[in-house]
Amino acid sequence: MKKYIAAAFLATLSLGACTKLDVDVESQLTNGNFPITPDAFVAATGTVYQKFNAGFGVDIWRMYELTSEEVIITARNGGYYDQGRYQTLHKHNWAPDHPIILSAWQWGYAGISDCNRVLNILEKSVDSPTKTQFLNEIRTMRALYYLYVMDMFGNVPITSFGTAESPKQSTRAEVFSYIEKELLAISEGLSAPATVTAEFYGRPTKWMAYAMLQKLYMNAEQYIGKAMYVEANVYADKIINSSMALVSDYNSLFAVNNGANTETIFAAIYDANYSGGNAMTRFTLHSALRAKYNLPFSPSNAQCTLKEFYALFNLANDVRSANWLVGKQFLNDGTTPIMDGSGQLDFTAD
Repeated sequence: MKKYIAAAFLATLSLGACTKLDVDVESQLTNGNFPITPDAFVAATGTVYQKFNAGFGVDIWRMYELTSEEVIITARNGGYYDQGRYQTLHKHNWAPDHPIILSAWQWGYAGISDCNRVLNILEKSVDSPTKTQFLNEIRTMRALYYLYVMDMFGNVPITSFGTAESPKQSTRAEVFSYIEKELLAISEGLSAPATVTAEFYGRPTKWMAYAMLQKLYMNAEQYIGKAMYVEANVYADKIINSSMALVSDYNSLFAVNNGANTETIFAAIYDANYSGGNAMTRFTLHSALRAKYNLPFSPSNAQCTLKEFYALFNLANDVRSANWLVGKQFLNDGTTPIMDGSGQLDFTAD
């Protein structure tokens, strides 16, 4: 009985302790903790960029590439058939509920919704040049998400923050006009670093807005039935005549530690310790190449290309041609053959 009396006594103490309700709430934004410093703005906007090192590197990439002539995923020894999801993309006979298409839609609108949410937070902070800069950057990111979903799906909704109304579908021309107006309004207010330094690696700059406008106008004939190649040339020239420049070593752009450089205008930032989503190494390499590249995992040998696409890499002295794995494969010593179940690993175009 003493045990139950003690329990009741403790419960009474607990109830008494809950009567003080005037404690500071630290889990919501107030006038005192809205972003003010550049570091605080970076922290507040981080989720907008995290989506680019998640679904973008898998489902968005597959949406674009597996529907083209560049990449195919074939069923090998019973693996990677996956209810035909990769074959239907390649053959352009997918159903509306295709999982990769659904993921691409969800990725795009999750990004747009996050931009709307973050903009709502930033707009309530104290006016300052830093606030204006970050507002412009997130509006650029929102335009980028819209550019992807418009490009992939055509007629899509233009959504806003804090409304209970169901979004209404807009025409592709209306979304085109929305993206164009946004970019024209904010492009000159973005930062214009001499090169995309570590500070702006993975964040929008003026050069990024110009590149998006150039892409928008280059494809205007498909989007809105109106050729806008003159406008596309204007923004292409703005980039060419800027401080950005091609790097001398093309392959360095894809190195593990590539980082900021004079050529990369915008990048999805991947880090083995802090982010996931970039599955290129896993899906593009044969499992027997693990030792050659000293990988901590076995690649899955999923992706390859069509021989017709490979044949296009026929320009003399084109450094890109050397990036294809072709012929008999050896370890890094150049002499030890890499073996698989049928002999030495040998990649051919047939």
